[in-house]
Amino acid sequence: MAVKVEVKSGENTQLLKGIERFQKTKPQFVSVGFIQGGKQNRKADESTNAGLAYINEHGSPYRHIPARPFLIPAFNASADLAESLISQGMSRELVQPGSIAQGLGQAGTLIRDKAKSNIVNSVGMKALSPVTLKAREKICFKGTKPLIHTGQLLNSITYVVK
Repeated sequence: MAVKVEVKSGENTQLLKGIERFQKTKPQFVSVGFIQGGKQNRKADESTNAGLAYINEHGSPYRHIPARPFLIPAFNASADLAESLISQGMSRELVQPGSIAQGLGQAGTLIRDKAKSNIVNSVGMKALSPVTLKAREKICFKGTKPLIHTGQLLNSITYVVK
């Protein structure tokens, strides 16, 4: 969709300056999930949080791990509100520089928090198997929620605006 704006010289210099600034704005985006170089807190011989998240999000028949999606449902559940936050930021950018990044940050926070909530509340997740529960008992870990053991996976979900 193209928009043509005509402002005659001297009519509204603030609007002209805002449009010029908007046109010079670099494309921006938000990434939510397990950002490369982000918080890992894992030993060198362990899988990365991103790798563990992928396995749990999609499941692994080979390892007898059922799919326990948490990130994709967070995106889906938050899409309309995230789009609205970004749109509001774009609308404000002409008069308030930095509003696009602010809207993207709000959308990132929304999706990140929903993904974490999905894990904490085990939303739509299959319960742990008796074998897994027994293995946890052997190491004196009494937790019964899927995807929560050390908290590293949960705490590494983040977002970045670029």
